[in-house]
Amino acid sequence: SSASPLPMRSHHSIGRRIRQFILLLCCWLCILDYRSSFVDCFSLPFRRTHDRATCRLHAGWKDLLNGIFNFEESDNPQPIVATKEEVSLSSSEGTVVRLAAKSFDAKRSKPSSREYTTRKVEMDTAMITTEGVQGDYNHYRTVALKSTEDRAVSLLTYDVMKAARSEYPQYAIEDGDLGENVLVEGVPFDYFKVGQRYRFKDDASSEQLVIEITEKMDPCANLCKLPYINDESIEPKDRIARCQDFLGFLDQYDGYRGWYAKVIKEGSISKGSKVALLDEDD
Repeated sequence: SSASPLPMRSHHSIGRRIRQFILLLCCWLCILDYRSSFVDCFSLPFRRTHDRATCRLHAGWKDLLNGIFNFEESDNPQPIVATKEEVSLSSSEGTVVRLAAKSFDAKRSKPSSREYTTRKVEMDTAMITTEGVQGDYNHYRTVALKSTEDRAVSLLTYDVMKAARSEYPQYAIEDGDLGENVLVEGVPFDYFKVGQRYRFKDDASSEQLVIEITEKMDPCANLCKLPYINDESIEPKDRIARCQDFLGFLDQYDGYRGWYAKVIKEGSISKGSKVALLDEDD
């Protein structure tokens, strides 16, 4: 009897292999500091089943690869907008424990630079307007997003920093490593909700800053430039593994990486300022 023909490899299998190859290539380019300017973030198959980050590519490259490989599918759900029931449960108050900004530097502000870092310089007081935190520069927001006001300020809750230090005791993780403008203690990461407004206020002042959460932040490959991730004393493949795992850790839940917000009412805040949910009557 004649041998049965070998089964043909499915188009889905071939497409998946090509996609994995492209994503792996992006990762290698990032770790070796030869990333092209059109690559901003990437994702790879993480060790945890829930660890999925969004691969974002600029302009035509993003549209082209989306059309071929369908990167943005149901795996990347939209942020959940707060309901009245959820809002009523969020009655606690947080405290600002760190404020930071990073000014433009021609040699250090581009992620492709070897001197680039996500860390921002700590300060005691910050003036925050609809254009953002005064003195702060974000390359992706400025260049790719045309300085959108929907990302005027970034926020992170301190529970995430404590969890990161617990998960990675071997890393010298410091406050500010994730590049947030405002670090808030006393409330959990899911205290903030997309579409909900919050006010920041100092005890000694009647003035208050009002923001509205616009979107959750996605873990970005720029974080892999942190020295304990991109450690030149270890092999590139091990740096890639660290990068994958760290981004996956920050992608466990919506908002774990942090939140973006637009400014509804401009104002100045300081370390020690209180943040609370804005009542509908305010």
